[in-house]
Amino acid sequence: MPETRSCWSMFVHPLDTLDSLRHRPRWLLPLLAAAVAAAASNLYVLRRVGLMRLVEAATAGGALLDAEGMRENVLAHQAGIHAFQAATAFTGPFVTAFMTATVFWLMLTLLGRDIAWKRVLAVVAHVWLLTVAIREGLKVLAVTLIADPARFDLGNPLATNPAFFFHPSSPAALKALASLDAITLLGMTLLVAGLVRVCPGLSRAGAALAVVLPWGIYVGGMVIAPAYIR
Repeated sequence: MPETRSCWSMFVHPLDTLDSLRHRPRWLLPLLAAAVAAAASNLYVLRRVGLMRLVEAATAGGALLDAEGMRENVLAHQAGIHAFQAATAFTGPFVTAFMTATVFWLMLTLLGRDIAWKRVLAVVAHVWLLTVAIREGLKVLAVTLIADPARFDLGNPLATNPAFFFHPSSPAALKALASLDAITLLGMTLLVAGLVRVCPGLSRAGAALAVVLPWGIYVGGMVIAPAYIR
């Protein structure tokens, strides 16, 4: 029951919920709820948009890909593809949360803070629940309200970042603009606030360093990588 209440309270009293994780670092139910939301949203969007749009998005700009052969495979294995997409979306929050919590824990350890990994995971899990619910809910709303589902942009479906409005020809600029996402920035802000609350003596600057530095390295790699992959 306390874990269930913490999931609901994350949407109305996020800071109080994060503060409670210092004594009760709950993480399983929030990640399970985020996984279910992600899988359900993924299946709904896929059914509304259609598998062929997924093929078109995958083959766009890829001259070496056999687009026609891929279409035939998709038509022959639709049920399996839907199951694979749902399974991938379901496991995504768990894998991402574990990896993110490990990186943050290592950063805090390097900063000289002795904190249990489970506390860090609890913060990440609750923030993931909130941001995944917002993001997937907006996706479902967008694909439901759009008149022509074929116009739904699978790569960047939400107007929460500058890349949705501006379409630079440079892949690096596109990645950089897409990284300035409002939901992502909200999540990072809550992660900083949560780490300060579960790690006694940790300053806000130290928590921000533990969160922003790995994110900056990740974004930098995503921005630079396209130039070397070509």
